Amino acid sequence: MKHLREYIRQILLESISLDVDVGDVILTGRFKNKRTIVKKIGKDKHGHPTINGKSILKFKIEKQLPVKKRSAKTRKELNEAMVDPASAATRMAMWSSYYGDVDVPDGIELDFVMYDIEGAKQTLENEIDSVMENYDPNEGMRDDYIADYTFDIINQSIIENIMAVLRVRTPGRYGPCNKAWEVIRSAAEPGYGPTIYDAVMSIAPNGLTSDRSSVSSQAQSVWKFYADNRDDVEKQYLDDEEIEITYKETDDCLLNGHRSADAIKKAMKDLFMDWFVNNYQEWYEFGKVMDNGEWETLDPDEILNDIEVMARASKEAQDIAIDEIEEDYGESYEDIIQTIREEWYEEKVEAEHSGSFFDDYPPGGDDAGYELNLSYNTDSSMGAFEQMSDNHYSFIELSKEKELDFDLIEEFAGEGPGLLVRDFFSQKY
Repeated sequence: MKHLREYIRQILLESISLDVDVGDVILTGRFKNKRTIVKKIGKDKHGHPTINGKSILKFKIEKQLPVKKRSAKTRKELNEAMVDPASAATRMAMWSSYYGDVDVPDGIELDFVMYDIEGAKQTLENEIDSVMENYDPNEGMRDDYIADYTFDIINQSIIENIMAVLRVRTPGRYGPCNKAWEVIRSAAEPGYGPTIYDAVMSIAPNGLTSDRSSVSSQAQSVWKFYADNRDDVEKQYLDDEEIEITYKETDDCLLNGHRSADAIKKAMKDLFMDWFVNNYQEWYEFGKVMDNGEWETLDPDEILNDIEVMARASKEAQDIAIDEIEEDYGESYEDIIQTIREEWYEEKVEAEHSGSFFDDYPPGGDDAGYELNLSYNTDSSMGAFEQMSDNHYSFIELSKEKELDFDLIEEFAGEGPGLLVRDFFSQKY
C-alpha cells in the first residue's frame, strides 16, 4: 500500500499530457460512441485545452480563469494580498487627472491609472516598430508619419501594462463624509488593488471611503481588510445624515446597507456608559434599579430623559433615594440632571473631534457591513505615489524622444486617464 501511494503521488506531480494529434479519431458524445476526427487542437479563452473548438475538460483550472470567475475564497485571498507600494514604486508608473497643487472642487471625478513602466516602454518600442512596417518614404516625412499615430501608440502602450485603476469622486454629492474621496470605480490585477488604494489614499487630503451607492463583493473585502487588519490606517465613523448620531456636521454622509448606523450608535452608547459610570455612579445605580432593562434599546439622550422621569416619580413618591442624592449634591435633581446633560455634551464633542473615537470604541462582531461606513486615511505611501508619478513623466519624455506629437500628447493627458480607467474596468468586469 505504501508503494502504491508513492506511485500515485508521483503521477499527480507530473504534468498531464494527451497522446492526441490532428487526424486522430476520438469517440465523443454522451455515450462516447460518436466517431470524430481531430481537425484542430487549441485552447479556449481561459487557456483550457480544446479539440475542434470544444473543451475536453469536465473541470476548470482556476489559475487560468479571469479573477471574477474564480472561487469566492480565492478572490478574497487575492484582494487581501497587497503588493507593497514602496516596492511597486520602483516598477510602476501612475498617470492621473489629479494635480496636487490645484484646489479640487467638490463633486468632481478623478482618475488614477497604475501601470508597469518597463512593460509600457517595451510596448512603446514594439508599437512604433509595428507602425513603421507600413511606412513609405515617398508618402511623407518619417517623423510626421509616426506623429499621426501618437494617440494609438501611447494608449496601447499603457493599457497593455495596466495593473490597477481607480476612479474617485470628491465629497459633496452625498454629504461631507469626513471630506474623504469616494471610490466609485476600481479594478486591478491580483495583489494590486490595495496597492493603488494605499497610494491614492496617501495623497487624498482626507483619505478615501467606499462608493455610497453600491459596492461589489470584491471591493467590500478590500474595505473589510482595511477595517480589521490595517492598524496603520486611521479610521473614522461616518454619521447618518438623517439620524445624526454626532453633533459635528463634517461626518454626515449617506450610509451604506441595512441598519447602517448600528456601529456608530453602539460606539456612542458605549462612550456614554463608560463616562456616566465613571462620573455619576450613584445616578447610574439609581437608573439601573428603575429601568427594568429598557436601557439596552435607548440612546444616551433617551437614557437621561428616562432618569429625569424616574427622579420626578421618585420625588413625588417621597422616595428617600432621590432625597439622599439631592442632599449629597446640594442641588435639586432637575439642576443635577441639567449639569449632567451639559457635561455629557462637552464629553461627546471632545470625543467626536479627538480622532481616536473609532480606536477607543471600535465596531463589534455583530455590526455587519460597518467597513463601508468609515473613512480611511494614511500618508504612508505618499512617497510611493510621487515616485510613480515621476515614472509616468519619464515615460512621456521617452514618447517625445521617439518623435511622437507633443501637442497630441498634451491633449491626450486631459482625457487619457479617464478613458483607460473605463477600458480596463470593462475588460475586468
